[in-house]
Amino acid sequence: MAGFGGGIGGLGESYRVHEAASWVDQSKPPGHTSTGPRTAQPGWWYSWPKAGLLGLGLPFVYSPNLVWFGISLAVYAAEPYPGLDGGGGAGVDWRAECLKRLAINAAVGLGYIGYWHCSLYRWSFSGRKFHPANDGPPAARMLHNVWYTLLGIAQWTAWEMGFVYCFASGRVAFTTDAQLLAGGWPLAWTVIWTLALPVFRDFHFVRC
Repeated sequence: MAGFGGGIGGLGESYRVHEAASWVDQSKPPGHTSTGPRTAQPGWWYSWPKAGLLGLGLPFVYSPNLVWFGISLAVYAAEPYPGLDGGGGAGVDWRAECLKRLAINAAVGLGYIGYWHCSLYRWSFSGRKFHPANDGPPAARMLHNVWYTLLGIAQWTAWEMGFVYCFASGRVAFTTDAQLLAGGWPLAWTVIWTLALPVFRDFHFVRC
């Protein structure tokens, strides 16, 4: 749950990745601390939106959403989308661009997931495993997970590059970087939607 017992970017209270939240009773075995004191109040799950625009930003800032946003921004800055310079996408090898974007997305996605897999199961960064004897999923399950993750990344890339093609060819209107950085409503709506999406995702996850 976004904002559920963590610091900035989903880090612990002392801004470390691999530490238990302060409300966890570490004298008990993993998984035995009651969440009742944190969830007993009526409406706790929708308390973020009730705080207004300031509250709307909290699930974004105090959760991994901030980390994912940073990764996305870094990828966009390092490898901008092709054909959005006003030339209608002329001269763009779209097949090559799609394959390049697929490789980028696969590297980022598998790299992120791989970090957590290695930190938990290979480097033993977590000292409070729910099943201490669990050394991680067997090879067959890992291959299964990687395969379906790659299928998901392929679909993600298809939608992503499909929209880029529509933007570049003029089939769908879009806001350019220059228009966005000039401020005004384009920037305001971008910020609002960026902050609102984690709230929508939490509501959908908890209530639907």
